[in-house]
Amino acid sequence: MVRPSRHFLRRAALALVGLLAGAGIAAAAEAPRPGILSGDDVNGADVLGIWQFQPGAELSDGKGLADLKLSGRARVVPDDLFGGVLECFDNPAGEDKPNGAAAAWRQGPTPSGAFTLEAWVKLKAEPLNPAWTTGYIIDKTYVPRTHENPDLNKDYYLNLRQVSRGKTYALQAGVGLGAEVITFSSPPQEIAPETWHHVAFAYSGSGVGMLFFDGAMVSRQIHPGKGPAAPGPRPVSLGERCGSMYNGLPGYLAQVRIRAGIPAGVDWIAVEVAHPYQRHAFERLEEGQELVVRLNNLAGQALAGVSLRLDDGIGVRTVPVGDLGDEPREVRVPLSCVGKAGPYALRVTAEGRLDGQPAAGSGVFDYALCNRLPPYLPVVMWGGASPEQMKATGFTHSIQWMDQLDAQAWRAGEPLGFHEAFDGLRATLDKLLVDGLRAMGKMSPGGYFESQKAYEQDRPAYFGQDRDGRSTDTVNMALPRLQQFAYDTGRTIANNVAMYPAVDLVISDSEFRDGGKLSFRPEDREAFRAYAGYDIPAGITTKGGVKYDRIAGFPADRIIPDDDPVLTFYRWIWGGGDGYAGFLSQARRGLNDAGRPLRVYWDPVVRCASKWGSGGEVDLVGHWTYVYPDPLVMGLATDEVMAMAKGGPSYQQPSKMTQIIWYRSGTTGPLPEDRTQWAEWEQRLPEARFITIPPDMLEIAFWQKLSRPVKAIMYHGAGSLWDKGKAGGYDFTHPGTAPRLADLMTRVVKPLGPMLLQVPDRPARVAMLESFTSQMYYGGVTYGSMGGPVGRMHGVLTRAHLQPEVVYDETILRDGLDGYAVLVLPGCPVLTEGVASRIAAWQAAGGILIGDDILTPRLSPDILVRQVGSDRKAESIEKAQLLRAELGDAFVPYAEADTPEAIVRVRSAGSTDYLFAFNDQRTYGTYVGQYRKVMEQGVPTTATLTVRRPAGAVYDLLAGQAVAARAEDGVLRLPAEFGPGEGRLYMITARPLAAVAVAAPATSARGERARVAIRVTDDTGAAVDAVVPLRVDIRDAQGQTAEGCGWYAAPGGALELTLDVAPNDAPGEWTIAVRELASGRQATARWTVR
Repeated sequence: MVRPSRHFLRRAALALVGLLAGAGIAAAAEAPRPGILSGDDVNGADVLGIWQFQPGAELSDGKGLADLKLSGRARVVPDDLFGGVLECFDNPAGEDKPNGAAAAWRQGPTPSGAFTLEAWVKLKAEPLNPAWTTGYIIDKTYVPRTHENPDLNKDYYLNLRQVSRGKTYALQAGVGLGAEVITFSSPPQEIAPETWHHVAFAYSGSGVGMLFFDGAMVSRQIHPGKGPAAPGPRPVSLGERCGSMYNGLPGYLAQVRIRAGIPAGVDWIAVEVAHPYQRHAFERLEEGQELVVRLNNLAGQALAGVSLRLDDGIGVRTVPVGDLGDEPREVRVPLSCVGKAGPYALRVTAEGRLDGQPAAGSGVFDYALCNRLPPYLPVVMWGGASPEQMKATGFTHSIQWMDQLDAQAWRAGEPLGFHEAFDGLRATLDKLLVDGLRAMGKMSPGGYFESQKAYEQDRPAYFGQDRDGRSTDTVNMALPRLQQFAYDTGRTIANNVAMYPAVDLVISDSEFRDGGKLSFRPEDREAFRAYAGYDIPAGITTKGGVKYDRIAGFPADRIIPDDDPVLTFYRWIWGGGDGYAGFLSQARRGLNDAGRPLRVYWDPVVRCASKWGSGGEVDLVGHWTYVYPDPLVMGLATDEVMAMAKGGPSYQQPSKMTQIIWYRSGTTGPLPEDRTQWAEWEQRLPEARFITIPPDMLEIAFWQKLSRPVKAIMYHGAGSLWDKGKAGGYDFTHPGTAPRLADLMTRVVKPLGPMLLQVPDRPARVAMLESFTSQMYYGGVTYGSMGGPVGRMHGVLTRAHLQPEVVYDETILRDGLDGYAVLVLPGCPVLTEGVASRIAAWQAAGGILIGDDILTPRLSPDILVRQVGSDRKAESIEKAQLLRAELGDAFVPYAEADTPEAIVRVRSAGSTDYLFAFNDQRTYGTYVGQYRKVMEQGVPTTATLTVRRPAGAVYDLLAGQAVAARAEDGVLRLPAEFGPGEGRLYMITARPLAAVAVAAPATSARGERARVAIRVTDDTGAAVDAVVPLRVDIRDAQGQTAEGCGWYAAPGGALELTLDVAPNDAPGEWTIAVRELASGRQATARWTVR
């Protein structure tokens, strides 16, 4: 990981000549109180000059050295708080006259070392010139900046600069050293008119200046290596500048004083505490965290024996530093993350000796420790969302853009390091961690290079070429410079945010492959020649393949050799020869080369031909789906994602996304002339182009995703999920969708997600081939949709309750067909010899082959199913029923319903089945159904569900209770009632659950681990052979929830939890309560934390 040393040190160096804000500034011990000074405050040896404007001595210097004379409108007036005060005036616009008070020439003190200027100031409500810019309080310099004449670079000044008219003002001061004038300023301060405020400027005599407002230090500025003020001949002036351009103060002055030394209680050591990567939020027990403590010696001479005292409220540690000279010192100190979750302030106190006397300074680092999250199923809002929206709906992640330095990385030709461009994002990531949320980063270097203006001049050099050498005007992602760009942007992002645990996923270049074209540049030709040993075959012009019926002499049985040159080319191009998969892999490598690995996601992974490798080496592949007109398209696309992932790296996992938005053009029609026939949303948003998915269709899609072993679910279209308060873009048109989704998150995903992550799919007995060979020689790529016969056949198989698995040519060649009883070949007119021969051998061994009317003549189907010609649900149901009838007893599905309107699917773990069932019975509603394109309104239904196992205890996991099931004829049957679009999830175990047991230690110490064992047993006392969902609640001795509370799963009926009790947790009796979610059985254990 790139350390941010240059960035951090640059900012720290700027602080030497800028403001040391926040933790590096210490306030004076006590705010001054208004009143008349007396005693040592007037007569003390440290007082060099004082003007109190009292009756009888209105203009006298209390030290008798610099009496004043009034000029212009200035006068001394009585005041209730101060007895007498000096009224000063600004000038009307265009006038420049003195209106203050000044001593005689060469009168006024010039301190030889450290000194302080101070005064009470009250601004007028109605100045003569409301637009005045600068008003002087004390001046003896005349020129407030370095002048070429060194005689003008003398003494000191203090003034106010008006920043926001009548509201905020900055303090400004300067010290003339002879060769130069060094200046100091503060951030704007709010100053109400007609109110008294105390202002002060203290100078160390060695380059350190401090400005105070009402006793609080508002800035400290360091000019290293500087010395004391140089004496000059100018008179000390109050309420005006001591010369032309008088800049009179529109206000009053009281108790003006010049003292030797600086205010008591001011720190001599400036302490700045920061995390090297700007973090302020950490997970509990993070290791290796350090803070950088930057020390600046403000005394102008060496400090001896400096040490740091670190106090985080849990413990105190001391770190020796040694002597501290003029140069800033950086000390790295460990940050302990062992405390319980909550806000913390680490106070760092630097202590040393100055001339034998104590000298100190302190700084504070504010941070939060956050509980580590139990296992959970990620639910990603693929878009922007506030933490409040995420929590209310149940999202765990939202998109955070991470494209801040893409163009700069391209120009640099290498990864960039830690950079301030990410500062805002890093603050957001801290907040997400504190809120218990996570982020999915978004990077699009490839898509940006294809389209954005920043790359306009460079882009043509990377365009592909057609066979004749003409530019295709599309970027060729296979070129090495672009592959390097993917790595560079990934590494740049990692260098800036990989150290933030809130970043859990990064999506790279969604959708960028869609517009790609074949390229025949010399580099492409050579790459294919290296792969295949021969040139790109003639006749290939597009990535979509060639038509077999246009090729003379094509084999009559439409079976081609495995090494067919045209097919070899298309395997190469779709398998990565076009560069897109490699681009994704390079991005992943960049994201993972900085230390902490980041999981990389890509979609839409099956918007391509059915060839392994679409997602490259990314960790998570997915696809988004519009679930209209037939919502069962979600099952098709999810099965295709799983098929693609099976050909990726061993770690690659499937995920699935639902589109919250619907294209209005695909779901409605022209508005009726009669406005009374318009739906509510049409009345409100007649121009809407994107509308909200209706709730019943959302839930139908939801159950199809969860019934498969996906590792994350996602949703896109925040503008259509939540009302953004304005029309345009993604419009909010259905108020019922967000509550339905939130309900599903609450009842299903949160409690059952950890279980679903561990329950594998049930081995399929029915396979549906999506043949790459046929796609390249005929067509039929689904692109994740049911727009053609191949995709629609999946819907038929699903409604026939056959639980199909999508397989590719490669699946058959690598894994064979032995596990399947039925193989369905929709749209397979052309196959390779290797695939066809394996199918034929499998069929000869008893496999049931189902084909359509265009199947290759080499194969003879056992059952012929005509291609599904439309997306009408009635046709799909009809073909499903005919297919089941033709299969008869030759193949009976493991689980089914007595109606095709109830869709079932099974996942299994050990001897336990997890039966998913949902209601697909729908009709035309009044949301979009009036246009007769989509049946969007769910209808209640009842069904009898059947699972072919002789016995079992059945539990409704959403209700948390056992349900009655009838065992007869070797099967289990259970009745089910479904509301519109409603789904259910049943757990079927070999034996009934009987008990939950929790074993905790009798005692454990704070700061140590307590190990808890949870066991769910059946009626024989054995651990249940299931992945059992659990709720765990842990409360400390004060009744507060502790880390570890949440939803869990117990594989094999057992779970061990390690509870890291913090050293500042409450001692006493702690409680852990466990509830298994199948039958609702509970158990509690207590132990003593000492």
